[in-house]
Amino acid sequence: MKSEIDEMDAQHNAAIDQQEDAITHTITEMTQVILDLKRLLDTNDVLSLKTHPGLKNSDSCLLSSMWPYQPSPLRRS
Repeated sequence: MKSEIDEMDAQHNAAIDQQEDAITHTITEMTQVILDLKRLLDTNDVLSLKTHPGLKNSDSCLLSSMWPYQPSPLRRS
């Protein structure tokens, strides 16, 4: 009976370790995307932002909502 419990405990610990690794990997990817986006925003490089790999699967409305600003024409005096 104790060996069965030990085996189940080992299996559960292995599953938890796998999930922890997957979560850590996802957090690392998300952190990198955030850092990339911050750098792109700091450079005002809109073309790079639109082609950023982290946004390729996003809806096009996401980008339009991120850039609602439409510059007005310059008035010459």
